[in-house]
Amino acid sequence: MFETGRRVFSRTPRRSKRALSPPSDTPGCWRQQALGPEGLARAPLNCGSVEVRSLELVLSSFEQQTEIISRSSRAGMLALASVSGERVISIYENFWVGEHTEAAQVAIELGWRTACEGEGIPPADAESLTRELRESVELYNEEGIGILAAAVTVALRVAQVLAAESDPDAAVAASRASSSAVHAAVLADGFIAGLDPRRPRPGIAELEERAFQTSAIERIAGRSSVARDMFSDLGPTPPKWFAAYLAASDHI
Repeated sequence: MFETGRRVFSRTPRRSKRALSPPSDTPGCWRQQALGPEGLARAPLNCGSVEVRSLELVLSSFEQQTEIISRSSRAGMLALASVSGERVISIYENFWVGEHTEAAQVAIELGWRTACEGEGIPPADAESLTRELRESVELYNEEGIGILAAAVTVALRVAQVLAAESDPDAAVAASRASSSAVHAAVLADGFIAGLDPRRPRPGIAELEERAFQTSAIERIAGRSSVARDMFSDLGPTPPKWFAAYLAASDHI
């Protein structure tokens, strides 16, 4: 059990859900791909017909992405991390396997509250929240359920922004949150397209998530004040690709 500010949250065991096997030729859907979140940020941005608002934000490297994020305030970094968590948390909340952790949703809510209201949490609580989420990510990785690990990882990045002792550390954690959301979308694409050898690469989830994250990063750059609806015009939350993931026969 860990305490976060005014409320106490506990790790609650629930009845396990059956995990369906992934398509045999798409191991990245199930297990974490070798290309992690930072590697995704280094990959070329190819949004096809999806409009990218600024050529400056063709994010060719994780370092460049982090540098742009560092121009924002701590509130802006938290807002980016929190909206990234919101966009992928439905994967976990609807389809967790084994033991459920409320810490993922707690981290996202605390991220937004701190960003918008300036009400932080004690360092010990931030460390406890981070530890809880890291343990859950490790659990899903050990079980080989990469897409759940990826979804919880984004919430872990929110907690790391909350716990960061310096703005540079917060910028790195926020950048990882953004890249981790794209990583979750990449894994979702494997379920969406299934065994189809003609499946598009990058897929519809990755294209949508990259476009959203690019515009969201652009929006927080140099910005001091934030609001929970500041990204609402950039796309729905959960994203459109989540509906396609739900419709996939092999999703967990």
